[in-house]
Amino acid sequence: MHVSTGRASRAGGVTGSIPYNRGMAAPSLVLFDLDETLFDYRHASRMALMDLRRRYPILASAGLDNLQQRARDILERIHDAVVRGRMTTEQARLERVRRLFETCGATPPDGILDRAAEAYGAVYARSRRAVPGAAAVIDALRRHTAVRAVAVATNHLIEVQRDKLDATGLTDRIDFMVTSEEVGSLKPAPVLFDAALARAGVPAAAAVMVGDSWEGDVVGAVGAGMRAVWFNRAGEAMPAGPESAGVRELRAFEPVETACRVILSG
Repeated sequence: MHVSTGRASRAGGVTGSIPYNRGMAAPSLVLFDLDETLFDYRHASRMALMDLRRRYPILASAGLDNLQQRARDILERIHDAVVRGRMTTEQARLERVRRLFETCGATPPDGILDRAAEAYGAVYARSRRAVPGAAAVIDALRRHTAVRAVAVATNHLIEVQRDKLDATGLTDRIDFMVTSEEVGSLKPAPVLFDAALARAGVPAAAAVMVGDSWEGDVVGAVGAGMRAVWFNRAGEAMPAGPESAGVRELRAFEPVETACRVILSG
């Protein structure tokens, strides 16, 4: 993970290589959310759930898409408890699988629960990858001379997120990461955004946040005075409200040039 955020680390970049809105200066800091923005949680989770369905037929009764949605809903509830320190990662590992079985009408004994959680974790770990195009987009942004830093702002534990960056090959591509654990506050509160701005040494008006969470990433960034790009892989309708004004939408990182153009003019 890079430390320097100075222009010297961008030597050789060509400002005109990535077109952007000439009416608005390209941002000096590009912030990315990690989960479901740079890190493809959806893929890793799906692979792990497919394996569980083969091992435990009761889970197959839900259908894969349905089961994945249930797993995501469970994760969102448990994730909040973990990042707020109300549940350990080990407790969360077991609780997520327990609740998943319960949605299918089964309550597995602790022995099976532990084996199921271990199996899920093993396949999930092997299946970790970056969202398609994410690495190439970061590399392209780093070549743009206006961009002083590319960083991550995430609601999670430091070690958990570092491990994801390592597993996806993104660690050496970003300048720094700011987590809710280290600043003691969760997006959409401005504390995490302010910490990233201070780390990069740029004002809010010279930064853009790219993330999949409308509330956490988009509303949070706008509230902190930053530009925002909604990474909307699911193609959902943009929520109505004053925060929507000026927010750009991006549904994929490929083609890379198109994604960079949206980010740099966001």
